[in-house]
Amino acid sequence: MQEKHIKRIAFILTLLGLSILYIYAQEADLKPSLESLNQLPSSKITLQGKITTLEHTDKVTFITLEAQRQEITLVLIFNPESLYLKQGNVIQVQGTIEEYNGKKEIIADKITLLSS
Repeated sequence: MQEKHIKRIAFILTLLGLSILYIYAQEADLKPSLESLNQLPSSKITLQGKITTLEHTDKVTFITLEAQRQEITLVLIFNPESLYLKQGNVIQVQGTIEEYNGKKEIIADKITLLSS
């Protein structure tokens, strides 16, 4: 009889703990969202996501990055001499948030290829 009570208490506490974790996970904002990017001044940031579009010019490469939360961010790379990226690659971008024509974009300092 005592073992049944211990099992019931353990089950109830487990459900209570999972419920608290679920509520906390809904409230926590662990990664920057597009809205939070628009509220930040020029600052350093690290994002990772999948390349949806890639456009090369002579002096700059434009990457549209689909982040993990399905947000789209424009990334600019100046002097991309040895850049071997293609659409569908998953990358990590470290750079600076800048505003151009009223929109936030990231000027990349470092790009790391995570998967092809």
